[in-house]
Amino acid sequence: MKEWTPSTALQKEPVAGRPDDNVDVVFGGIPPFAGFLGKYYIFSEAVKNGYMTLTIIAVLNSIVGVYYYFKVILAMYTKEANDVSVTPSLVYWIVILVCFTGSLLLGVYPGALTSLLN
Repeated sequence: MKEWTPSTALQKEPVAGRPDDNVDVVFGGIPPFAGFLGKYYIFSEAVKNGYMTLTIIAVLNSIVGVYYYFKVILAMYTKEANDVSVTPSLVYWIVILVCFTGSLLLGVYPGALTSLLN
């Protein structure tokens, strides 16, 4: 029995497979998504409080993480799709839309959330 793979989702249902790319980019901390904002705040506060060595180690670890996230994206575009059918449900589309929109909005307009935290 063949299993569902991200490359299958991307090649058989491109719009449904695209959120996998976006999740990897968010986790990697690439702007303009919320993952970048979180890493920026953590790293800038660490530098302000004198933890330069720890910040350098954290940035290097983030770069290694981005390498692995992008390997998944590369595999999605270069691997062969199998014959498993991909039919996303309505709930899938709603969850993906809400999560992606929230991540993008928090990355572009972080003041909406940070004003609530102050």
